[in-house]
Amino acid sequence: MKKSILKQTKTSTAAFFLKLFLGYLILATAACNNNDQLNLDLNLNEFPSDTFLLKQIQIETVKEAYQRTDNINFQLLGALHDSVFGPMRSSIFTQVGLNGSVSIPTNAEVDSVTIDLAFIDYYGNLSQGQDIGVYLLADSIDASKNYYNNDSITLGKKIGFRKNFKLAINNGVLHVNITDMWGSNGLKPGSSYTKDKFFLRQCYGIALVPESQFKENEGLICYFNLVSNSSFIKAYYHYFTRDGDLLERQNGTAELQFRTNVTSFSHLRHNYKNTAIESAVNADSTNAYRGFLQAIGGTYVSIKIPELKNLTDSPLFAFHKAELILPCDEKYHNYSFKPIPFLDIKVVDADGQLYDVADQSKVYWVRSYNPIEKAFVFNLTSHVQGIFNSYKRNPDFVDYGLVIKAVKNEPIPFSAGRFVVKGASAKRPNGAYLRVFYSKIDRP
Repeated sequence: MKKSILKQTKTSTAAFFLKLFLGYLILATAACNNNDQLNLDLNLNEFPSDTFLLKQIQIETVKEAYQRTDNINFQLLGALHDSVFGPMRSSIFTQVGLNGSVSIPTNAEVDSVTIDLAFIDYYGNLSQGQDIGVYLLADSIDASKNYYNNDSITLGKKIGFRKNFKLAINNGVLHVNITDMWGSNGLKPGSSYTKDKFFLRQCYGIALVPESQFKENEGLICYFNLVSNSSFIKAYYHYFTRDGDLLERQNGTAELQFRTNVTSFSHLRHNYKNTAIESAVNADSTNAYRGFLQAIGGTYVSIKIPELKNLTDSPLFAFHKAELILPCDEKYHNYSFKPIPFLDIKVVDADGQLYDVADQSKVYWVRSYNPIEKAFVFNLTSHVQGIFNSYKRNPDFVDYGLVIKAVKNEPIPFSAGRFVVKGASAKRPNGAYLRVFYSKIDRP
């Protein structure tokens, strides 16, 4: 079996204190009946500490067939042409619910109908405008099923169009005139509704669709909060009442919302043809030179650290800190398409299910991009110690690795942002590696 060469970077002569500690540690470990896990909360800083690097970090780009988008807090709308991931666009499909009861007089005449959506965040070039079309849905959304990025609903009548919409000059609100919605699908003279289910039988919902084409490295994907109080459809109308021989004009409004009793989802399309990522998703990219991840692009990155198994013939170690360094391949990012600020890292089991790493509950846990190191630095001390201990107990133990996925932040778990990570430092200069600070445990 190949043994890893551990390069010491710091030594100490406090062997006497280490042996005292080892005696205690061995007794504590023998008494432990919970999978013999080492207690990492011990103050190992008082004992000799060395460092080694594991440079065989296997990076692989994995393509997801589909992703669920009806359970995200904010929906995505817009189009961009990413030089790495190719052209992509996202549309919003949503039902529309009542905001209270709606009762429109039989002689009502429309003044205007408008839709407002509250802007939350963006990815791309904020200064660029784009065209947005609004359509009625020709078929219903089934609230009992799950909707994914490849799902869509047949579009019906086009009821609105916003030319060259720019967030920078619109106070963070998408405002579109959709007066053509009046007269059918629930908003018409004589309509009266008190429950969403009856209204949804007449109005299946709407779709917002990006209709601009962009050159490479242009475009914008926006996050909109449909459940905000600032997101709604409002119909303004007037009608006349008679007072003797006089007709008096009365004004009225009917408001619809997306907050309750409705289903919304994002429909995402991307085209990898003739892009840097094309070969990575269409071929075996195990232990690749670089990895590509972007939620809206349909990819994530798998990570394996095979050298941990090679440590089974080494002495017993107690790890002070184990950091996974994932450097950014900066030439694939630019001002508009910066490295995503957050990544999520998960443990994979034999069935392909994902779980939180043990370190995620620790006070030291950080998953944000480190602009100084120009890398994501994940402190995986508990996870790596657990893997090492498992190999020591059972040489046939299988580590199924980790995956990293793109997230914006906690309220936005589905991101348009992307990250191109360098492959293993054993494969390329300044690549990915695992940095371990440890104490060697000599049995008495």
